[in-house]
Amino acid sequence: MDRETQAVVLADAQRLSYDYLVLATGARHAYFGREEWEGLAPGLKQIDDATRIRRRLLVAFEEAENAADPRVQQQWLTFVIVGGGPTGVELAGAIAELARHGMEREFRNIDPAAARVVLVQSGPRILPTFPEPLSVFAEQTLKKLGVEIFTNNRVQDVDDTGVIVSGRRLEAHTVFWAAGVMASPVAQWLDAEADSAGRLKVAPDLTAPGFPNVYAIGDTALSQGWNGEAVPGLAPAAKQGGAYVAGISEPGSKGARSQDPSFTPISVASPPSGARPPWPISAGCGSRAPWPGGCGERCISCSWSGREADCRWPCSGSGLTSPSSGAPG
Repeated sequence: MDRETQAVVLADAQRLSYDYLVLATGARHAYFGREEWEGLAPGLKQIDDATRIRRRLLVAFEEAENAADPRVQQQWLTFVIVGGGPTGVELAGAIAELARHGMEREFRNIDPAAARVVLVQSGPRILPTFPEPLSVFAEQTLKKLGVEIFTNNRVQDVDDTGVIVSGRRLEAHTVFWAAGVMASPVAQWLDAEADSAGRLKVAPDLTAPGFPNVYAIGDTALSQGWNGEAVPGLAPAAKQGGAYVAGISEPGSKGARSQDPSFTPISVASPPSGARPPWPISAGCGSRAPWPGGCGERCISCSWSGREADCRWPCSGSGLTSPSSGAPG
């Protein structure tokens, strides 16, 4: 980046000038110094990653179908997911559902429902950045699907026939990685401060230090807008960051800042013990009032049912349902 001329220099030396620059270059998998594991335990961050994971899953069932040795067959039918965050939880649930409900009549020699799905988490609970009741609910849901959850366990080694978890070996030909991410080198480009995960430490308004017209959002940024703590690296928070930055300068405003001096994502209130959706959201999801009849103002409060949000706008005072694609999720 050329700060003096306000330009981005690409690898082929092409220069792109800017008035405002938004850095949303995301993150990649972090193997904590064991990069040799990447080929053995791929992660899920891009569409290409999803395609490779899908292929590995289908190949595993085919190999199990063709295996004559029961031990080898079980190795192919064992799937280990390392990391109990949102990605690992979703991946474990999706594999379990596929095995138990999506392949009933696909094979003659194996029962796909007999597949073993193991989720390994180094901490005391899965979804550690979520309120504890949500972690409990997610764990119960996964266990109903047949997922085995190993908390307070660390992966010590990975090879092509399995993993070693806290001294215990799990025989598995298919291992997926969801244990950590490393941000793209934005902080290095700007010669700015980053945290241990490589995220650029941004100001409350998401600007890069020393760059008043350069913003960083999503997995590449470290914002303290989550009640004074780091904003979670989740899609809803990244989308809200994008909406916030887009509102900094409205067309025709000549760069005027929005009325909000800092970015504050919504937070989902912890449900009481035993509660079920809908759960309240402590702040609005930020979606604008729909047309016709809308004033264009942003949602100030809403509740989330799991499928759609019931939003309230300053101009209406009454609930209007927004589609799930625009809801916080």
